Amino acid sequence: MFNLFRKKENAIPTVRFRHITYASAAEKTKAIVTKASADPDAVFICWFPETAVQLKKVFEEQHINTARILEARNVHSAMISNKHIAFAESYPLHTKERELVAGWPPREVVIYGALDEPFFQHFGGNKIVDLLQKIGIKEDEPLEHSMISRSIETAQEKVAKQMLTEQTARSQAEWVQKNLK
Repeated sequence: MFNLFRKKENAIPTVRFRHITYASAAEKTKAIVTKASADPDAVFICWFPETAVQLKKVFEEQHINTARILEARNVHSAMISNKHIAFAESYPLHTKERELVAGWPPREVVIYGALDEPFFQHFGGNKIVDLLQKIGIKEDEPLEHSMISRSIETAQEKVAKQMLTEQTARSQAEWVQKNLK
């Protein structure tokens, strides 16, 4: 009767974020270069201008097309059409990530991160690196699991709850300094 108890389909499919986290930013950058070399359809979105500049420098050294590195503030759907999308870093607020990908065709977006980046350091990333070393995980081994992704998103939500207004920044370090005092 009136289909009241039938399962309703989501009108907007959700995007799944898959976090791939490394112990160091150097290892994360190597993984991005490896992905870029292996997948000519991969594009890398940077949240902060300084990240884009650093990554473009590395791509130039490796003779990889730097046009595949995009700043989040300049991304539009034509730039990502038929591409494999990856974020070169996490944004400290998960809502910003969700807002950017809303309506995009891919159902999964990879986010590369490193435990020595300022956002992770704010949540004790150095302690996690110490623990990983003690249990024998190598620095170049990626940490990837749905529980890790959920933990990162929970940390981002905690940051959002602490903030009244967001101050923009050119780097993740500057963002953390301005917004997470």
